[in-house]
Amino acid sequence: RQPKHKGLTMFSVPIDTPGVEVRPLTQMNRDAHFSEVFVEDARVLDAWRIGARGEGWRVAMTVLAHERAGGGSRGGGDGNARGVRIPGWISDLQGLGGSEGRVWREEVSNIYAHDSVSRWTSQRAADEARASGIPGPAGSGAKLRTVKSYKDRAYLANRSAGSYGMLSDGHGYIETMTAPSMSIRGGTDEIQRNILGERVLGLPGEPRLDRDVPWNESRRGLL
Repeated sequence: RQPKHKGLTMFSVPIDTPGVEVRPLTQMNRDAHFSEVFVEDARVLDAWRIGARGEGWRVAMTVLAHERAGGGSRGGGDGNARGVRIPGWISDLQGLGGSEGRVWREEVSNIYAHDSVSRWTSQRAADEARASGIPGPAGSGAKLRTVKSYKDRAYLANRSAGSYGMLSDGHGYIETMTAPSMSIRGGTDEIQRNILGERVLGLPGEPRLDRDVPWNESRRGLL
């Protein structure tokens, strides 16, 4: 009789294992970076186990922390968005037209400044991870800033293209269709804010009445 987060064990199962079926999910940006995975009567070897038995939750949280830290350092923090570099992306926007006026210049300046802060935040998170060997909550801050940078650049590029930005081959269209997923992949923005609030700011955590209750005894679904 274990609490729901105990007794879990993680395995790395080869994708071509008999009994494992992968169904790609087509996204609105026409990519398929996510999949449904169905496992039925698949044999799993102990040699595929990651970490100790019963420590799967801790392993999963460590993997997610690395994903957040890596996403923060690869995304907006280094000024890249699908291969477009700062300040090169600014030149691209100017070529589209719609880049005149104080409001446009102010928005570009804000995005550029936020990118710089994002880069520094990502570097700090990476330094902390190297020092401790385990990514800390700073990775959540890096991910939030990276997501904002990506979205701001994508939406500005799309608006700068005017009506052409509505077309499927328009400038910034794919990035605009990708932008919403950035707040979901690697942990939602809400999860990142909870982590920062509880583990960095020291705010009280949300009530968890079933924290030490086994899964089969926890309240779930329709009540």
